[in-house]
Amino acid sequence: AMPALTDTITGFKNSETYLTPGVLSGTVILTTTANELSNVTTYTIKAESGSLASDNYSFNLVNGTLTVTPALLTYNATAATSVYGTTPSVNAGTITGFVNSQNQASATTGTLTFTTAATSASGVGSYAINGGGLTANNGNYVFVQAAGNATALTINQRPINISGSRTY
Repeated sequence: AMPALTDTITGFKNSETYLTPGVLSGTVILTTTANELSNVTTYTIKAESGSLASDNYSFNLVNGTLTVTPALLTYNATAATSVYGTTPSVNAGTITGFVNSQNQASATTGTLTFTTAATSASGVGSYAINGGGLTANNGNYVFVQAAGNATALTINQRPINISGSRTY
């Protein structure tokens, strides 16, 4: 949602403030072309005197800025297991955090992928599975890894057979 636009009034004399009775009356009108569907960038907040009035002060209206920052998209890897000595299969997961009824197809380009640095030679333990492959359209999103991705792959021990034989 769009934040409320607020004004700052400075330059008063004689210990007066905008709250001092009789110093100011009326309100400033603030407008911007930005809305909840606006892309990431900086927008002008236009200041207009509206009904603002004062006996002792004139008004110098200065436009402000509203900055729309990127929303976060989170790569969520699907937990996977592998056995020591086999190549881990990890290309599964989702991406969450879209806003304004957007989805992966409408807000990003590229192919969603999940990878690991673990190989068939990696020892028993936990390994990261990281998402990637996407670029945000218009810079509207920043990508992060879910905390659980750091240990999403578990490599387990490989069972081996031990058999005995004896000849008499």
